[in-house]
Amino acid sequence: MARVVLFRKGGLRSQRMPFIAGDIVSVATDDGKFGVMKILAVDDAGIHTRLYVQRFAERPRLADISELSTAPFGPENGNPLSIGHLPLTHDGFAIWQPEVITNRLVREEELMGYRMWQKAQGGYF
Repeated sequence: MARVVLFRKGGLRSQRMPFIAGDIVSVATDDGKFGVMKILAVDDAGIHTRLYVQRFAERPRLADISELSTAPFGPENGNPLSIGHLPLTHDGFAIWQPEVITNRLVREEELMGYRMWQKAQGGYF
């Protein structure tokens, strides 16, 4: 299994890994809008993220992200895709065109899907 690095706020960034656990990033979505992801963990193979349901016409700023949530997805719910744990390769994550907004501590309750992924020895998108 890949080495996992869980960083607290103020963790070590590098050119190879410019994102750290706790980073809240704006991302380009398929519908031409912008979404928000939180980085839960970073490892050698990829970046573990949480995708929130909120969408914005322009890249959101700190003031825009005070209330972030996930929600059931599907036509019957009328919500854009959101998910508690989305494991992406580094290249797959880069496709989303992430830009850091801020950094917040990763709470244990946010890691439920990640912990399930670890147990299942899951893969990446």
